[in-house]
Amino acid sequence: MKRREFLKMSLGVTAAASLSPVARAQAQLKEIRIGYQKSGVLVIARQQAVLEKRFAEKQIGIRWIEFTSGPPLLEAMSTGSVDLGAVGDTPPIFAQAANANIVYVAGSRITNGQGILVPANSGIRSITDLKGKRVGFTKGSSAHNVVIATLEKAGLTYEDITPVYLTPPDAGPAFANGSIDAWAVWDPYFAIGEKRQNGRILVNAYEVAKTNSFYLANRDFANTHVRETREVIDGLAEAARWAEAHRAEVHANIVDGRPSHHRWAIEWRDRPGFLGQCGLGLCHLPACNALTWRLARAHWGRGVASEAVGAMLQHAREDLGLSAFVAFIHADNAASRRVADKVGLKPAGETVLHGYRQLVYRLD
Repeated sequence: MKRREFLKMSLGVTAAASLSPVARAQAQLKEIRIGYQKSGVLVIARQQAVLEKRFAEKQIGIRWIEFTSGPPLLEAMSTGSVDLGAVGDTPPIFAQAANANIVYVAGSRITNGQGILVPANSGIRSITDLKGKRVGFTKGSSAHNVVIATLEKAGLTYEDITPVYLTPPDAGPAFANGSIDAWAVWDPYFAIGEKRQNGRILVNAYEVAKTNSFYLANRDFANTHVRETREVIDGLAEAARWAEAHRAEVHANIVDGRPSHHRWAIEWRDRPGFLGQCGLGLCHLPACNALTWRLARAHWGRGVASEAVGAMLQHAREDLGLSAFVAFIHADNAASRRVADKVGLKPAGETVLHGYRQLVYRLD
């Protein structure tokens, strides 16, 4: 299987021994909350409603909650906001060190789809060239582990680089505009960084370390709902088998698809400086496009976010022919609510995303 066909990691999933074979008394279950990222079998399972179909007769709903990386997903799982999800091998280590209320339920080897990228024209040609460079990655993620393993292979230490802790959505623009010299990440961001952001692979993860993917569950959920937990894993194995038999379609839908229509870095017009990012992405609401923005706190209150989001809206309408937009804003984020008001978004109710109450703003 080629590198980008990252769904291979979940084939041959086996249930972990931590689940008792004896079914415990089952509390009434109305909904299973699945934490997922923009990669792996969970994306395919969601697209094909695999779990929804399996639990329809039991009248158990499935709620999908998206996260940018493993650490916040496991934090939400530990607090009971997520029932089950998939992450790389490093986030569970940090979570267990913090006594998180989680349990392993399945796992398998990752053989492709993550590593370290550098710009195509970069002078970084070997691992040793990372010395003194700014390397972006998500703290506590599997990419963090890949960075450490890569440095060790070249006889370097963590102190030899300048780590820049960024989530994948923030690291992408930083990589594109040269704010970081190298980017450690996983698919689909890894493939997108190479294909769309002119990245060059410095090292593949499998060249420096053995990496794994794990399905984990909230411990209380797994102990109380043993049958349902196993049913979820069986459903994901079904999705993995489909993905293995339809590699080209998987590649087209996820890697060549549009996880984000556009993501812009926000910079000053007349001087260097990365201020933040704004984006236009797919939305789970029908016939609608999701607006996102994030600005460093030092630049709040200057009208920067409003100008950037306004420019994004103009581009979406005039160049992309889009007409319906939505933004999800944390209920306590007064600054983002003001931005929404300034660009013409109107309050349209509220929802729950990533385990938090979000206000919905729309513009049609």
